[in-house]
Amino acid sequence: MRPLRIFLAVVALTLFSCENDDTAFTSEFDQSLSQWRQLKAQFNNSYVFSLVQSSVFGFGSTTTITVQNGVVTQRAFEAYQRTDTPGEKEVTRSWVENQDELNTNDEGAAPMTIDEIYTSCDKDILSVSPDDNFIDFGTDSNGVIQLCTFIPKNCADDCIVGFVLDSFEWL
Repeated sequence: MRPLRIFLAVVALTLFSCENDDTAFTSEFDQSLSQWRQLKAQFNNSYVFSLVQSSVFGFGSTTTITVQNGVVTQRAFEAYQRTDTPGEKEVTRSWVENQDELNTNDEGAAPMTIDEIYTSCDKDILSVSPDDNFIDFGTDSNGVIQLCTFIPKNCADDCIVGFVLDSFEWL
């Protein structure tokens, strides 16, 4: 009878200790999402934020998205090349789409709300295998999502997948 109890204890420990190893950021994510929901209600779900993408090779882009009452109303894009002067960049392309023009340009981040970023972060980023990827999630000083990314462990350059918010402001 004792070997059966030991076997059952091992099985129980195994089942309960193997809960979703890929949820290292679950608590932080849930707290941030809760904070986001409170703040967006307080500020009428109206804000502007910028998503950045950059390369180790010196080029990058910023997409600035304006959301009013929960609806994307503008998307602006700026591509750049870093110059030899530290901190400076040369703009190589730019455009602005108003609400009736959204998605008329292929470049830049999709015109999405912070709610959609939280959803994609949860489903597409934080759910990848931590055995194969470096996963990161972070918030700004208000607890709102600022970073949700993964980088495959076998990748050398420009492999980051996800969202990096450069700025955020309530309207």
